Amino acid sequence: MVMNTNCEQARDLLNQAKFQEASECFSLLAAQSADPLEKVSYLLEVADCYRRLGRLEEAMDCLATAKTFAVADALSYAQVEFVAATVLIEQDKHEHGLKKLTSILSEYSDQLEEGEGRELYQEIQMQRGISLMYLARYENARPILQESVSFGFSDKVISDLHCHLGRCDHELGLYREAKEQFEQCRALGVNDEWQSTYHYYFGYTLYELKDFAAARRELILCLQSGASGPPQSYVYRLLAATCGKLGDREEARVYDKLARSS
Repeated sequence: MVMNTNCEQARDLLNQAKFQEASECFSLLAAQSADPLEKVSYLLEVADCYRRLGRLEEAMDCLATAKTFAVADALSYAQVEFVAATVLIEQDKHEHGLKKLTSILSEYSDQLEEGEGRELYQEIQMQRGISLMYLARYENARPILQESVSFGFSDKVISDLHCHLGRCDHELGLYREAKEQFEQCRALGVNDEWQSTYHYYFGYTLYELKDFAAARRELILCLQSGASGPPQSYVYRLLAATCGKLGDREEARVYDKLARSS
């Protein structure tokens, strides 16, 4: 009964984003459990808490311990490898993380066909698509992201995927397809962390489609969305070109000057 109470407490702390306290609870649960696979489950939670706290080396150490308890169960071992890949990606080691993800698909294909394995497959594919996009391998990323959109993820995750797909389509010159992706992202709600990037690439896409008034609106929203996203000089330069297309020469000169000084 104490174990269940502690587990509930740990998950409540996790849901409240109290990652340090949650990691301590899950660590205690792992130490108390006599079941190797249960230990793996708790250690994965600890590693995820460390990842969220930015303590990535500690996360990898925790995963190394989890592997020792997962050796007898292929799916559990694959789950540990998946979390290890996400930690590598968190360290901006996208190429290494991608190789590990692809290796999991190859080595554990039988375990990824149904149930928990199928859920893991979906998570792997999503992470692969995102990593390929970050590596500017847009043609490879696109079909994987398209597949991922069909999975039963939350609206928040699906919104992010549409945003990534829009970026891929834009980079590939598929502007009408990109516009559709950005519109679907907007319909679901653009997540705060992607606001600036979303507005920039949606505006750029609209510019390429010669919808200059709508492009200007998105680019101004990009500037209002905070410091994340593309360099401001890029936004100002594109705004200058957009205003020029609209015949607003004075506004175009202002943005051109801002682009030069940014």
